[in-house]
Amino acid sequence: MVPLFERHQHFYVSVNIPPAILGSGQILPMVEELQLTPYLSRIVCEVTERQALTSVGRSALKRARNSGMSIAIDDFGTGHSGLMQIVGLDFDILKIDHSLIRHDSHEPNGGENAARHRSAGRGAASSHRC
Repeated sequence: MVPLFERHQHFYVSVNIPPAILGSGQILPMVEELQLTPYLSRIVCEVTERQALTSVGRSALKRARNSGMSIAIDDFGTGHSGLMQIVGLDFDILKIDHSLIRHDSHEPNGGENAARHRSAGRGAASSHRC
């Protein structure tokens, strides 16, 4: 993986890591063993919205942030918390669950709305980092 980081300046790796493991101290030794320490800012730890809102999740996010890794909130919108709950979280990327932008094409204007949302979603997903 090191050659990819070296050859491609904007390359990053996003990994789903449960907060219990992320906050345990097990990740940095693995990163060091794989000689990825210089690329910590290009390693994105993904946790779900639900996981991030727990005390273990918040602690794990803080530990990852302090080590230099980026943070992504994955599957945003699948829970019932909404925007107000994530206001206090320190993250770089918000990955919005497809259920928030997907519409049934059998509804009136459903296909039209779905196409519009897919188009907007593609642009947002590829270019927005918080």
